[in-house]
Amino acid sequence: MKKLMKVITIVLMIPMLLTGCIYSNTEVIINENGSGSVKAVNGFDKNILNKLGKTYQDFTSRSNESYDITSSGKKYTVGTYEDKFTNDINDSGVATISNEMGLVSLNKIHGGFELKLELHDFISKEMSYDTRFPELKDISDKTLRGMKLKDLIAQDVDGLVLKVKFNMPYEVKQVSGGTSGVYVKGKTIQLDYLKMIKSGSREWKFESIKNPGKVDPNSTLFMDVKSSAWYAKAVLEVNSKGIMKGFGDGTFKPNGTLTMAELAKIASEVAGQSIPNNPEYWAMGHILFAQDTGLFFEKKTATAKNWNVPATREQTVYAISMAAGQQDVKEVSSDSISDWNQIDDRMKYMILYAYQAGIVGGNSNGKFEPKSKVTRAEVAQILSNIKRSKK
Repeated sequence: MKKLMKVITIVLMIPMLLTGCIYSNTEVIINENGSGSVKAVNGFDKNILNKLGKTYQDFTSRSNESYDITSSGKKYTVGTYEDKFTNDINDSGVATISNEMGLVSLNKIHGGFELKLELHDFISKEMSYDTRFPELKDISDKTLRGMKLKDLIAQDVDGLVLKVKFNMPYEVKQVSGGTSGVYVKGKTIQLDYLKMIKSGSREWKFESIKNPGKVDPNSTLFMDVKSSAWYAKAVLEVNSKGIMKGFGDGTFKPNGTLTMAELAKIASEVAGQSIPNNPEYWAMGHILFAQDTGLFFEKKTATAKNWNVPATREQTVYAISMAAGQQDVKEVSSDSISDWNQIDDRMKYMILYAYQAGIVGGNSNGKFEPKSKVTRAEVAQILSNIKRSKK
């Protein structure tokens, strides 16, 4: 596998250094157990090779076979490389995409998988180039020296092809990101990176779930969530909907404290927004949305120092209930909340509404405990209650 990876990396990097135009068309097959295979067709613009007086093998290995193809009227000399992965999708040729374009990650979620793609900070529709790509008549080793992939993308060089196709195990749904250059049909995701970059989007998420919307209350997804736990069903529900995710180590951390940054993301998604993470500070867009729409009263600058702090129970219930919109309600009096006067006056009406809608309830002694911290398990239950009570 390592040897094959090296060959693939060379194929993609040599054009950045020498030939400029490249052709890269990769197909990834993902199996139900999370393993998969990669088939990459990578190569060079045939006219450039001829102008340089070189062959495909000069840039890869004398033992590599090559053949000619035509795509959109342009001729390329390419080779086919195949690879497999067992657990980590980046233990394969996909690592080259992650290294050169932006991280590709495949995560297990309840009933299936989440595929996430990001762009590196230096890749954008406004990106500039450092090395000018020459006209065909001026192409030589000298004029192409120092050429990088970002230079080719920035100049929209004719003949540059950067495409990837993912064959997922179940039906696919796009859950965030733009649609330009993205084609989803059945179990297939086809991506044209050049169009995706021009769209201005920075992140894309897809879900491939075996039985969308159906959660087995007796099943477990996270190693720290037992099926007998009071919050287990709620955790599985919100995870299957993509509102709350687990961590890379296979845990959900149900007793972990929710931060204000995490609350901003959850509230924005409950409100139906699809806001990409900001490269400067991932939660910036979510926080600005919460501030602009009145979900948050706090107007501090969106930085990690200001927002990676614990969310209180009143802040959480207020923001999520506001974001959820109209709910079915029943009569509940503020007299039943023994610590009513400790709740922020600006939030009282919405918290009472949350009680009336069955979104939240007090503890055994009738207290709401507005200033207390809130756990991820409690938030999952709040979100689950909203889902069930919403029309």
